Amino acid sequence: IYAKNNVKIIRENVMATSTIGYYYPLKSEIIMLEGVEVRENNNIIKCDELVLDIENSISIMKSDLKNRVEATIFNTN
Repeated sequence: IYAKNNVKIIRENVMATSTIGYYYPLKSEIIMLEGVEVRENNNIIKCDELVLDIENSISIMKSDLKNRVEATIFNTN
């Protein structure tokens, strides 16, 4: 499945948004591209590509050499 413009994935208390998304049901995998932003509580992570392995609950975030993965983490204690 291919999605474009305002792609949003919500799972439990995590929301991921991007411009482009691909869902591969046979692999239980979602790939999000372009302007990826992941929010959990007040924490934000920005990257160019997010690979979500739904079955194993694994997330891989990537960016190219020009843009690094950027994270803003707040201590809630």
